[in-house]
Amino acid sequence: MTKNSQPAKKEGMDRPFVNAHAVIRLIDRHGWSYSETARRIGMSPSHFNDLVNGKVERPRRSTMRKLAEILGVAEHALYLARGPGHMASVECTAEEMECLGLFRAATPGGREKILIFARGVVAGATAVEIGAAQNLHEKLGQESERAKRPG
Repeated sequence: MTKNSQPAKKEGMDRPFVNAHAVIRLIDRHGWSYSETARRIGMSPSHFNDLVNGKVERPRRSTMRKLAEILGVAEHALYLARGPGHMASVECTAEEMECLGLFRAATPGGREKILIFARGVVAGATAVEIGAAQNLHEKLGQESERAKRPG
């Protein structure tokens, strides 16, 4: 047991679990290392590493308040909704919310094109390469539909 964590029974069993993915994403946005982030909230780097890697599922609320404050988000953005395996809503920028709204409003085919585009961007593909991938995906989908039709 470390100084910054406590048994669940002492603080209550209803405390939510830490959303490590959200914490990592927010740290990356600031360009900080784990050591820098730990220093800013008054935690040892090794304990902070344990927190991010899921070894400390339920840290003290005061620790999470400090973390939320330095990351510039509401505390609830650092927790999972219902425990391990569930994603919590992470606070998004207006631009991210607009993109999410467009994705949700798209048809299934449109969503697939958006995902191909996003994967291409992440992989560092050029616009021409991404367009070619989308065209290929569309052609394969058309061929698959033709193959399903009775002859």
